[in-house]
Amino acid sequence: MTIEQIQQNINEVEQNLHAHNYAEAEVQAQSLLNEAMIEENSELQAQLLFIIGDSLLRRGLSKDALPYFEKTARIAENNAIKSLQLKVFGSLGIVYETLADFAQCMEYYEKALELSQEIDDKRSTAKNYLNIGIVHYTLGNYIKSLEYFHKALDINEKLHNNQGIMSALVNIGSLYARLNDYPKALEYYDRGIVLNEMVGNTMGVAILLTNMGNVYKNMTYFSQALECLNKALILCEQIDNKEGLSIIFDSMGMIYADQSQYSQALSYFEKSLAINEELGDHVAIAASFGNIARLMTNVDYEGYSKEKAEYYYEKALALSNELKLQDHLCFLHNSIAEFYKHEKEWEKYSYHIEQYHSLEKEVQSLEVKKQADRFDLLRQIMEKEKARAIAERDGEIQRLKAEELARNIALMKKELEELIERLVRKSQFIRSISGKLEYAMSLTNGESRRAVYSVIELLDERVGDEEDRIVVLLQLRAVYGEFMSRLESMYKELNDGEIKTCALMMMQLSTSKIAITLGVSERTVEKYRSTIRKKLGIAAHGNIVSFLQQFLEE
Repeated sequence: MTIEQIQQNINEVEQNLHAHNYAEAEVQAQSLLNEAMIEENSELQAQLLFIIGDSLLRRGLSKDALPYFEKTARIAENNAIKSLQLKVFGSLGIVYETLADFAQCMEYYEKALELSQEIDDKRSTAKNYLNIGIVHYTLGNYIKSLEYFHKALDINEKLHNNQGIMSALVNIGSLYARLNDYPKALEYYDRGIVLNEMVGNTMGVAILLTNMGNVYKNMTYFSQALECLNKALILCEQIDNKEGLSIIFDSMGMIYADQSQYSQALSYFEKSLAINEELGDHVAIAASFGNIARLMTNVDYEGYSKEKAEYYYEKALALSNELKLQDHLCFLHNSIAEFYKHEKEWEKYSYHIEQYHSLEKEVQSLEVKKQADRFDLLRQIMEKEKARAIAERDGEIQRLKAEELARNIALMKKELEELIERLVRKSQFIRSISGKLEYAMSLTNGESRRAVYSVIELLDERVGDEEDRIVVLLQLRAVYGEFMSRLESMYKELNDGEIKTCALMMMQLSTSKIAITLGVSERTVEKYRSTIRKKLGIAAHGNIVSFLQQFLEE
């Protein structure tokens, strides 16, 4: 298979990926990867490795995706494929975020941010600001997360990137909800809904309505909460989004339970459980079992059933143990202990309360370790932020210095050009007077000729006025000093006159003006040009000025 054919087939694989045909995309990509390895085309290999990793990540298989992304990163770095580096750094950040390794996650997001700024990819810059903000949010650093969310929002608004704007609004709204600033959260969710409706993003509207419903639930505004959730429900049914439906049913069940409408609550919990079982989401299944069990233990519920409660609690415990959901197990054992306490079954109560206290210590120990890790990571982040601020400040100072230096050099160049022009005009004026006097001398007697000749000699001396020339050459050294020093260092065979001629040629001066500036004849300048060409190794048809300009820019 030729390289062109592989590239063409990659386009088909990417289409399968976007159509969520992940298994098919992975098989195709692996087959093409083998072909790319036969062709020894590293760029195509990197593309295909990334596609496989991306497909695995979309399927939630972060650990499986990791080696593919790491190989992609190595190839992209070795071949300086910056666009691919940018993508893979972002993906590696997502992988480590899902693995709760926030130090590595932050490192890759910062690498992606740095690279996106380097290549001036504003859309990617906004995306990376958002990702970094989410990490800060997860770590509980809410002020910092809000700062990054707003940076992302500002860039996306300038780019008119609706998708980016919507993502920023959702995250800002969720942050305010986490801080219990519900009015502010609703404000951002509302803005997000308007924008999603404008672009026809049904799923986006459904997610935001669900978020709004949960905010209203927390505010105990149950009618508004149910209104939002019902609207979200209709939208999820339209697009057949089962995961969204499960979340909505679960939220609605909790609202009805809070209002003591237990039959309705059970109905929605069972609907959520059915979808979770269909999707094979075991964590969500365990949560659904727990919700139903707790409902069954409520003595105010007409369907109160000890047997059913025990049945669902056992299923929830078994699945949570299998998945090692320590937090959930701790909560379950406490709920079960309270249930048996009410039933006055003290032996079972004693067992579950002991399990609860044992797990509580373990969970607290894990939480302390997580908190210590968070603090350590936050310290690292603060140090990086400080280093970045110092670098930005130093960079700004260097930029201002560079601008000032450029302005000074430009001014000196202008002054040099003016000095040379005055020297040339003065020389030309004196020579024109000398010419006229020579003509006049031919028309006068012997005594008058001697007098005119003495004036011509005096004028000839002024043509080569050393004071003016010294000023010009000093200014030449001030403007082109570094260039002249590099020439002297790298081409030691060049003499002083040739070095100065090189600098004056950079000013695009004619042979006659160079001759006047140096105080030599035009023939001497032509000789300088010839020897410069030989000493610098410039071909007969080569352009000396172009060579010198390139030498200056190196």
